[in-house]
Amino acid sequence: MLQPIILVAGKGTRMQTAEPKTLFPLKGKPMINWLLDMLAEVEGAKSPLIVIGHNGDMIRERVGDAYTYVTQTELTGPASGVAVCAPIFSTQSDPVVILYGDNPFVAADTIRAAENIFNTEKATLVFGVVEVPHFADEYAAFYKFSRILRKADGTLDRLVEYKYTTEEQRQLREVSPGVFCIDPVWLAGALPRVVPAGEGGEYYLTDLIRIALEDGVTIATVPLAPREGVGINSIEDAACAQFFL
Repeated sequence: MLQPIILVAGKGTRMQTAEPKTLFPLKGKPMINWLLDMLAEVEGAKSPLIVIGHNGDMIRERVGDAYTYVTQTELTGPASGVAVCAPIFSTQSDPVVILYGDNPFVAADTIRAAENIFNTEKATLVFGVVEVPHFADEYAAFYKFSRILRKADGTLDRLVEYKYTTEEQRQLREVSPGVFCIDPVWLAGALPRVVPAGEGGEYYLTDLIRIALEDGVTIATVPLAPREGVGINSIEDAACAQFFL
């Protein structure tokens, strides 16, 4: 059974609201509820672990007690958020699916596809990929996504967080919205090896790609429709999301 993790610990200050950004309503429904309703459609998925931090009590109150909440006390990045769940998933055999609470439109079929790829390709790590035609209009929010860098032969080189990309790399239109399906035992061992990035010292899940490449394990990708990759981190992003509602 898949073990979903939903990361909602960030402050989300760019949403300009007192509430956590994952409670921002889309068609009257908080973002996080879009994901929770989607996961309810995935046969065999366990109840998700919801990683809370800033204003976590507000999320718990609005979402309810039907889920397991795990508190991320040090808001040092998404990899730190997954790490606080390691005591729960590290003894399991089924894959962990990691979702961001501000990517509300991921489809149940994509989660099933990621699990199928994980099993059929005997992958250790599967991550989501979106290719956009450009970064204007409804695709503007994708501009600040991680870029997928490939070698000359087309094989995966690495993922780079937007803030650490060069201007040339920012023109790449193959991006990663941060959907992961990962072997739990490998993940538990890899998380302590994630290296903090930049002056902020944040621990990003994209660094798992580097570790997986170093370990020589099988990495695979699952394609996402642009709608599924929409991330909402600001009021501007929320405006872009209206194109996909």
